[in-house]
Amino acid sequence: MRHTQIIIFLLSIYINAISLSALALQDDPKLLKTEKEIFAVYEAMSLINQSIHKSQIDLENILLLTRQKKLLLQNRVIARQKISQIPLAPLFEEKISDFHFRMKILERLNQSDLALMNELFLSKSETQYLIDNLNKQKKTLETKLTDLKSLEQQLVAIENIITNSKTNINDKNHLLLFKGALEPPVNTKPIYSFGNQQNHQFNFNFSVKGLVYQTSKSTAVKAAGPGTIIFSDAIPYWGQSVIISHVGGYFTLYSGVHLSQFKVNDQVKIGEVFAKTNATDFYFELRHQDIPLKPNLWMKIQ
Repeated sequence: MRHTQIIIFLLSIYINAISLSALALQDDPKLLKTEKEIFAVYEAMSLINQSIHKSQIDLENILLLTRQKKLLLQNRVIARQKISQIPLAPLFEEKISDFHFRMKILERLNQSDLALMNELFLSKSETQYLIDNLNKQKKTLETKLTDLKSLEQQLVAIENIITNSKTNINDKNHLLLFKGALEPPVNTKPIYSFGNQQNHQFNFNFSVKGLVYQTSKSTAVKAAGPGTIIFSDAIPYWGQSVIISHVGGYFTLYSGVHLSQFKVNDQVKIGEVFAKTNATDFYFELRHQDIPLKPNLWMKIQ
C-alpha cells in the first residue's frame, strides 16, 4: 500500500535526525537487534502469506478450468457413443461429397479430443506442482512462526532486564515502562492490524506496519503515551499527520488528524486528547527509532 511507503519515508527523516541524540545512543543494542529481527520475520511472513494467497487463487482457477474441460470431454464421449450407434447403411446412400465432409468433421473432432486430453494431463501436472509448492510455503510459514515466538520471548526477557535496571531507565516516562498499558488512540477496534492482512473486497494480501482504523469525522484522538509533539504537517494520501516523540527513542505516528489546542513542541500526557480525525481513515504506528513495533503488544486491552 502506497501510504506505508510514504510513512516510512517521513518517519525516517525525523527518526534518523533524532537517533544521533544521547538518549538514542543509550538504547540497548540487543534490544534493537531483536526488534529488527522480529520485524524482518513479520515482513518475511507477509511475503509468504501473499505468495500462498496467490498460489491458492491459481490452484482454484486451474481446478475450475480442469472441471470444465472434463465436463466437455465427457459430453464429447457421450456424443461419440451416439454417433457409433448410427446405422452404416444410410451413410452409404449419401453423396460421396457429403460422406467426405462428415469424415473430415469426425477427424477434426478426434484431433480436438486428443488435444483436450493432452491439456487435462498437463493440468494434472500443473495442479500437483501448485499443491506441492503450496505445502512447501505453508511449512516455511510454520518455521517462521516458530522463529517469531522464540524471538518474542527473547525480547520480553531483554525488556525485563532493562526495566528492572535503574541504570538503564532513570525516567518515569520512558515508554518501555508503559508496555502493555499504552492508550489506544481511538475508541474503536482497527480494521487492519500489524503484519499480513487481507482485503476481502478486492481479494489481495498486504503488509501493515501499524494499525488502520475506520472512524467518523472529528473523532477524538488520544496520545498513546506521554511525549512531545515534534511534527504536524500534511503528507500525501493521508493528509495532516502528527508525530509524538517518547522517552527511550520511541515514536508514535497519527495520520489523518489535525491538532486541537496543541502545537509542535507541546507535551502530552498518556490518554490525553490532542487531535481529531479529519475523515473516516485513520492510521497509527509505533516505532523504536526506525523499527516498526507491533502496537497490539503495547496497548492495554480495549
